[in-house]
Amino acid sequence: CSGETEKPVLKIGGIPDQEISRLELRFNTMAEHLSEELDMEVEYIPSVDYAALVTAFQRGDIQLAWFGALTGVQARLSAPGSLAIAQRPRDEKFHSVYVIGKDVSASELSDLKGLRFTFGSESSTSGHLFPRFFLTEAGVDVENDFDGPPSYSGSHDKTWKLVESGSFQAGALSKSVWELANKEGSVDLEKVRKLSTTPSYFNY
Repeated sequence: CSGETEKPVLKIGGIPDQEISRLELRFNTMAEHLSEELDMEVEYIPSVDYAALVTAFQRGDIQLAWFGALTGVQARLSAPGSLAIAQRPRDEKFHSVYVIGKDVSASELSDLKGLRFTFGSESSTSGHLFPRFFLTEAGVDVENDFDGPPSYSGSHDKTWKLVESGSFQAGALSKSVWELANKEGSVDLEKVRKLSTTPSYFNY
């Protein structure tokens, strides 16, 4: 036995709100940066869904995590003494967008009644919580006014892809994800378009 104590490892994670490859690039880069700055080993641990990350944080399997507003509150409640330590300036005024399929005739949120609708993850602030709130404010009963109960795609990029493919007629997702997909040319604007943008709210 060498008598050496095992070096601590800082394990970080983030809500899986986008494609796995994009998340791995983001968080592995972050892990490398933190490792250099802190002079310790930092490891990114992927999460299968939003709830799993909150649970991992509660158990101490993850010590530093990137949460949305809703999951951030859940995480702090589940792990007393934990703190929110940083927020990007743009997240002080975050937005979601509602997107619709090419054959949908709609000009406002109330026009979404009777359509097949999908949110992102059920635990997503920008893919579910606030889009649901603003739909309710517009007089849409989310549980009863759509063509069947709303679906939950699991992530923002899946939401617009499901609407683009015609699997759903409308959906809600993060404005920043939508804008990035458009900038990269990933979206077929002949098949899916933005209907409207929500008012601002605090997020990540």
